[in-house]
Amino acid sequence: KQKERCQAYTTSHKTSHLSILMKQHDGILLLRSILRLHREKLKAPLRILGDKYVVNEFRLHAKTTNVNQLNLFYQMWRKYYIDLRGKTDKVGENLKKEDQAHLNAEQSLKLKELKDETLSFHKSDS
Repeated sequence: KQKERCQAYTTSHKTSHLSILMKQHDGILLLRSILRLHREKLKAPLRILGDKYVVNEFRLHAKTTNVNQLNLFYQMWRKYYIDLRGKTDKVGENLKKEDQAHLNAEQSLKLKELKDETLSFHKSDS
């Protein structure tokens, strides 16, 4: 019985590991697509900031071993990609209050940091 449990664990661990590797490969393709879209849609100062932010977020999630967390992370970035790709004139919009209410403390802090960095870019650009 112990041997069967070990084999079941090993098989499930290999499957989980393979699933994570496949997700990470999809993530690399998504990251490249986002960076390419930034070149098309964003002006230089905003593109530099956006590229830096996106690359940093993907690096932070590169070693994630939780498949559900990776799914959610990539789902949100795919939504960002689709939204940005659909923009024709105005790039950037305020986050709705109801969306802000769903942010946890870490996400709220990241949003504030992003806002502060964006404002500092605008000041240095003037």
